[in-house]
Amino acid sequence: MRVGIAQVNRGDYDGLSVGLSPEVEVQLMPHAPDKRPVGWEPAYRGRDGYVKMVEIWKADFKDLRFELTELFDAGGYRLGGRVERVGHGARSGLEVRDTDFCVWEFEHGLLRRQWVLYSQAAMLKLLAGTSPA
Repeated sequence: MRVGIAQVNRGDYDGLSVGLSPEVEVQLMPHAPDKRPVGWEPAYRGRDGYVKMVEIWKADFKDLRFELTELFDAGGYRLGGRVERVGHGARSGLEVRDTDFCVWEFEHGLLRRQWVLYSQAAMLKLLAGTSPA
């Protein structure tokens, strides 16, 4: 997880793509659509879609970086994590810091699905195999 996040932070999307399934899918705030950034799709699919989502996320920042601060190993093929987003607004220059909770699902050693969630409770539900809603 740390390698993939480091690749995202430095913009190494070719390296990142090696660890992504061609069918990778990212679900953004499926349990809290009102928390999804305005204009964002609820899901991004494929390697190009994954990179597009990362680029959209970084667009409003001068130096956005993601920091994995806690990892939850549920066993099996899913991991959860607390991820801090830290950066400075492109226009304001003000520091922005926010927390997301992610679940990553692997298939054949590649990232197949990712959920970006608004709360730790939603992440823990998904890790337990229930809907995060």
